[in-house]
Amino acid sequence: MKLPDLKLPDFSSLVTPPPIIPNLDLKTPRIVSAIDNIQNINRLRNMDNLSYQIRLKEQQKKIYEKRLKSINSTLDIKIGRILSIIIIFISVVIPFLIVAFQDSLECYQLYIYIYLIASFVLSMLSMSIYLFWFWKK
Repeated sequence: MKLPDLKLPDFSSLVTPPPIIPNLDLKTPRIVSAIDNIQNINRLRNMDNLSYQIRLKEQQKKIYEKRLKSINSTLDIKIGRILSIIIIFISVVIPFLIVAFQDSLECYQLYIYIYLIASFVLSMLSMSIYLFWFWKK
């Protein structure tokens, strides 16, 4: 009697080889945790808030500059009005009164002429300086 063949068939073709596991590189970037994400979001929110505040401050600065310029121009107008009133009084009203009462001021003719010439020169100089000064602005 013949003994049966007890050789087992080759099962290696039935078993798949194990998958290749790559070497883990410890130098890879770290995994961002939820706390890091929240901190990054807070930083970005703070940066946006600061940039918004900077824009608001720049707008306020422009508004204040406009107000300051308008105050300066208002002051310049007031100076011009006051100067004009002074010149009108000194160079127009007083000489008109002198001419009106010319007969009674006959003894002061020399002083009147000196005053008229001086008031005319001073008024023209002051108006010229005023106009030149504001023309430069």
